[in-house]
Amino acid sequence: MCKYEQIDRAGLWNGRLLVFESLPSTNQWVLDNIGQCIHGDVVLARLQTKGRGRFGRTWHSVPGRSLTLSAALLPPPDAQPVTPSACRAAALAVADTLANHGIEAKVKWPNDVLVDGRKIAGILAEAEPAAGATALGIGLNVNTDDSDFEGLDLMHPATSMTAATGKTFDTLDICRALVERLQTALDGAQRDPAWLINEWRPRDFLAGKRITVAAAAGAVTGRYSGLDSDGRLLLTDGDGTAHVLLSGDVSVDIPG
Repeated sequence: MCKYEQIDRAGLWNGRLLVFESLPSTNQWVLDNIGQCIHGDVVLARLQTKGRGRFGRTWHSVPGRSLTLSAALLPPPDAQPVTPSACRAAALAVADTLANHGIEAKVKWPNDVLVDGRKIAGILAEAEPAAGATALGIGLNVNTDDSDFEGLDLMHPATSMTAATGKTFDTLDICRALVERLQTALDGAQRDPAWLINEWRPRDFLAGKRITVAAAAGAVTGRYSGLDSDGRLLLTDGDGTAHVLLSGDVSVDIPG
């Protein structure tokens, strides 16, 4: 097993922060070692070599310049699944962390954080059904620059905290601030699902836009109408038909 530094009471709800020099995937480590985790443990890798995103995509991280972490969420057996709301809570937590450093960020359904239309963070929640647990992964570009992404086949243009401010940051300090805000967001979502939607609305990148959603049943194009109380995307197509979408890839239509 890979060695790690353990920092007690530095995770969520006084869980542990486990700091690894390198891991293939922080989410995978949580899923593979869920029996050793306690609720709220946070796993941080200074270098993640096989990070992944939604739909089997990869998440590119740069040692010393990127923040890659995963939280172990182990709800009681009778609790509701945390995955959908956890992703949105994580996006809001990232946006709050960035705002505290003078960076205005937007959240894009279902799990992206953007600055000036460029992706600065991605989120992936993966379930471990046998344990009723979730690995909530967050990747944040902290000190990266454009040269770190040259030659990569990226789905979206990337940016970073350094690119947005001209400053460099200590990734461990950013991790601690993000964990604090993530706990606040998860608590708020658990207490009142409407709180999460109300917090999302003023930061919603898609507000007022015409979009296309590529979903399992096919692509749907229309006017974005916000999120419902369960966090599902609402869209009204050209025929006036209302669509409610649980998942999918969203692109913003550019007027021709």
